[in-house]
Amino acid sequence: MIGYRFLLPAEEEMIDASVFYETATSGLGTGFLDEIQRVVNILRDHPDLGQPVGRGLRRALLHRFPFSLIYSAEVDAVLIVAVAHQRRRPEYWKKQNLKQMNDLSKRKEQFLATARTGKGRSLRP
Repeated sequence: MIGYRFLLPAEEEMIDASVFYETATSGLGTGFLDEIQRVVNILRDHPDLGQPVGRGLRRALLHRFPFSLIYSAEVDAVLIVAVAHQRRRPEYWKKQNLKQMNDLSKRKEQFLATARTGKGRSLRP
């Protein structure tokens, strides 16, 4: 099982939706978070399970709630880039998260290039 992490906008979307559901009905916000955790755990075991949506991203649908997890299957982790409502502002996350995904890719490429050339800073004293 690989790890997982949320980009900050995805984490904020998740919290906002859980607060909305909890305000509407006691316990529903917790149920929403439990459903997200259930889907994340499945994706950690089967990262290629979601439907491809372009640019290396995939979509995994939640049950009981009209939300999808938009994620990237990285080598060591599932990166959740959006907790997207399926009926409101479709595919807004493509523009919102494109810059963050590009920044992450650039930093990853720089790290790998540095590691290959051995010109990076040593972590040893």
